[in-house]
Amino acid sequence: MDSRLKSLGAHDPARVGPYRLLAVLGSGGMGRVYLGRSPGARAAAVKVVRPELSGDPAFLARFQREVAAARAVGGAFTSPVLDADPSADPPWLATAFVAGPSLSDAVRAHGPLEEPVVRVLGAALAEALAAVHAAGLVHRDLKPANVLLAADGPRVIDFGISRALDGTAVTRSGALVGSPAFMAPEQVASGRRAGPAADVFALGGVLVHAATGTPPFGTGAVPAVLARVVGADPRLDGVPDGLRPLVAACLDKDPGRRPSPEELVERLGGADPGEWWPAPVRAEIAARAGEASALLAAPPLVPPIPDGIPTHPGAAEDDAPTVREPSPTRILTGPPGRRRFLVAAGAAAGATAAAGVTGWLLHDRDSDRPHGPRSATVGAPQGPRPLWTYTPALDDLVPNPPTVVRGGTVLLGETSGLTCLDAATGARRWAVRVDAGFDHVEVSGDTVYGRARDGELFAFEAATGERRWRVAGDRLPLRPDDDVAGVAGTLMIGRRYPTGEGPASVRAFEVPGGRTRWRLEVASRLMPVLVAGRLLAAGKGAVLAVDAATGRRMWRTPLAEDPPSLQVSESAVLVPGAGTLTAFASGTGARLWTAGGLGRLLPTVLAAAGNLVCVADGPTAIGLDARTGSVRWRTRLPAAPAAATPPWSPALVAVPLAPDDAQARAGAGAGLAALDPGGGRVRWTYRVPNDAVTEWDVRTDGARVYAFDGRRLLVFRG
Repeated sequence: MDSRLKSLGAHDPARVGPYRLLAVLGSGGMGRVYLGRSPGARAAAVKVVRPELSGDPAFLARFQREVAAARAVGGAFTSPVLDADPSADPPWLATAFVAGPSLSDAVRAHGPLEEPVVRVLGAALAEALAAVHAAGLVHRDLKPANVLLAADGPRVIDFGISRALDGTAVTRSGALVGSPAFMAPEQVASGRRAGPAADVFALGGVLVHAATGTPPFGTGAVPAVLARVVGADPRLDGVPDGLRPLVAACLDKDPGRRPSPEELVERLGGADPGEWWPAPVRAEIAARAGEASALLAAPPLVPPIPDGIPTHPGAAEDDAPTVREPSPTRILTGPPGRRRFLVAAGAAAGATAAAGVTGWLLHDRDSDRPHGPRSATVGAPQGPRPLWTYTPALDDLVPNPPTVVRGGTVLLGETSGLTCLDAATGARRWAVRVDAGFDHVEVSGDTVYGRARDGELFAFEAATGERRWRVAGDRLPLRPDDDVAGVAGTLMIGRRYPTGEGPASVRAFEVPGGRTRWRLEVASRLMPVLVAGRLLAAGKGAVLAVDAATGRRMWRTPLAEDPPSLQVSESAVLVPGAGTLTAFASGTGARLWTAGGLGRLLPTVLAAAGNLVCVADGPTAIGLDARTGSVRWRTRLPAAPAAATPPWSPALVAVPLAPDDAQARAGAGAGLAALDPGGGRVRWTYRVPNDAVTEWDVRTDGARVYAFDGRRLLVFRG
């Protein structure tokens, strides 16, 4: 798909959902993609489904499922979904914008990449596939055209367009599902649905193309290419000697002999990406970013918000303060720990394996220039009205209920069971009754896992709530008061507290069977964190990473003392100290940087997204460059953030605020603030008029903020 910006045509819409459309990014088999501007001046790639598909019920059902799946996948090198409306006419979805060429365009224009660049490219793409597969999905169409080159690394896009179209009139004609030059032989020969190993095969082909300029099985007529895929050896002439054995393993005809994405990350990792791309590619990225930035800054040619669309008081998009800010470009997922309000949605869950997404992220052209930290003004609109609220029945009211915002739905654990609400409207989609209620809820792929307060484990169909299975608590290695860290493939991982003296143990057991696969002793009071197939834990003066599938230690990095808290992502482990924050590479354990001057106390990590990490020192929010730890901006918040660390999205940080002394004396309760992570601007604040609310559980999917105040769930526009 062409990623150059083109002017809107006479038949192009001026607005889709909340996005004002600025230019055409390209067209594909599923629809047309536009550069859009959000009400908060955020760049987005807005994909609008073709009219002929909008009337196909089979396609619409698949598209809705794929949009839901799209919100499930995070990862440092995927493009996050910001918002979507599968029921609109026409259906649409918005992803983050990337101002970079595709790998195919870059190689065509500037030639093959050198070995060090191909190596870090391969590690990044393998990490993206690991995130896709961890969500139970398969990309199915990885190729150079579906890899965009952002300033700080590649982005895998167009997840599952072929899957979204599968079974519709588009594919009933016999069209191939996938790109012939990069399809796996098992898919070509048998017509079977591609599995994760097929993505690894395609990755091998992408690396050959990046290193040589041609695919491993040549070009030409489709039947001839497919015949070579099935029966011929790949042509690896020109592939550097250091990469050839690994690429050959990816292209093995037997899917069982191909390495896993995690193995590829380990074997390719460790190289310093430096500037990531050659100078001509960097220049092209900067030029495209400038073109998009100019469009974003230009005044609208049409009224910014048509009549009849509600807005927040004082929050019209073109009246908002102008703040130049880089869009986040890398996804860092916060730890679940014992949190009751979990998110795997929208941007935080990122873009996916099966959604037919094309995304571009806008890079800040000033980010590489030497300059001091920027300041942002607080002047944010006050007191937005909730889009909708949900109040559980009095008998179902529980403090900090386990909640998941995922795939356009909100799953709320209540005393009597689990309720699924529509994220856009609050309408109830389904509910299941479990007498003991739930203390942990998690979504993986199309399955909802719920651990009841009496220790029973349940699995439900995410779309309908239909029960798949149920396992009694006495058949599981965790007691009701033990913690659940999360689900990794077919394993559930949790921490079991000792009955007497001694360390706690982390246990990985099969679901639904309950058989323990491995166990590990941990000495720290901190909950181990499960991210991208790795379990990261701290204790005994060290941080260590463990392979979630096998329990094998991947690395261990000594620390001067046990950390007070631990924030983990696919890319970094963030350890706060007294006025400092240290970042370690989550893949190797190597120290990346230590930032100082962050106050006298432990900084609270508010967000880690793209090339920025946001921390708080009292009521001051500080934006750090995620690559170097240098301060980019400081913003004075209306009040200090509450102790609980909220999650983030690449488009929005939702911060629960504690009342200061004056507000407490006046009877004001806890509040909320919506913050742009890129520029530090406060979008809006909300404070309850009395002290009934003392703290919030807050989550965001980039488009909306979900806040539970102990009595009800309130949902705000981001």
